[in-house]
Amino acid sequence: MHRMFTNLALAILTLAFGTLYAQKVIRVEAGTDQIAAAYDMAGNGDIIELVTSGGIYTETAKIKIKKDLTIRAKYGLDEKPTIVAGTDARVFEPRGDFTYFELSGVKFTGFVDDGITDSKDS
Repeated sequence: MHRMFTNLALAILTLAFGTLYAQKVIRVEAGTDQIAAAYDMAGNGDIIELVTSGGIYTETAKIKIKKDLTIRAKYGLDEKPTIVAGTDARVFEPRGDFTYFELSGVKFTGFVDDGITDSKDS
């Protein structure tokens, strides 16, 4: 009887914490302002996954990062996706009290402050 209550308590705790800390993965195809749209849908701790191999993700405005977030390329892509800065040098601008922001498996290209085109890997 004691074992049954212990198992029941563990099951309830697992469900409660699993729901509380659930991460959502938002899969995004290449295109213009697709990352910004995914950011707007994302919650704290979510993952934005870029799924187009060699895809071009152009962002026309800064994305102000105000929540814990991961932006990553989908595992196993043949080519890294490229994030292109539209008219601004910075695609991402940290703001607020977030504690975690990660970019992985992507390339950056666009204009830097002196107007010269630049490219970087993450």
